[in-house]
Amino acid sequence: MTRGRTRRRQLSPGLISGKDSEDGRITLLALGLSLLVVALVLASIAATTVHVQRRQLLSCADWVALSVAGVASASSYYEDGFAEVTQSSVPDRATAMFNQLRTTSCDVGRAAWLESATASGGEIRVELAMNPAIPVFGSVLDFINQPLTVRVVASAKLH
Repeated sequence: MTRGRTRRRQLSPGLISGKDSEDGRITLLALGLSLLVVALVLASIAATTVHVQRRQLLSCADWVALSVAGVASASSYYEDGFAEVTQSSVPDRATAMFNQLRTTSCDVGRAAWLESATASGGEIRVELAMNPAIPVFGSVLDFINQPLTVRVVASAKLH
């Protein structure tokens, strides 16, 4: 006895007001943008940490270079008018100074080491390297074969 009656389809409230159902798409877009912002913040934290550790390593290299340069022979300085450091004593003195400063100002990153220490004329050149401790991505980057290495060079001149 459904004579004369037609069955009406129920329209959703979103279609009646003219809206398309985009609530789910906007949520996904907001979630994706939020993840992108979080990733950028974490990457900037990691980059800042590596930069600060590099500056600490450069400060350590300056300390070592100045300490080695400070052991110039007084007699050659006063007799010849310029100080000259012999190449044979530079690596030993640089290693000793680096080991002495290892627990204080040279305590940088996961591991820091002395690459080279050379002297030419009145200039001392010290090269240090380290593997930085990266707080956020450290465990992810450990899977890479080559660890991240930061190298710095400091020099001290005798006048």
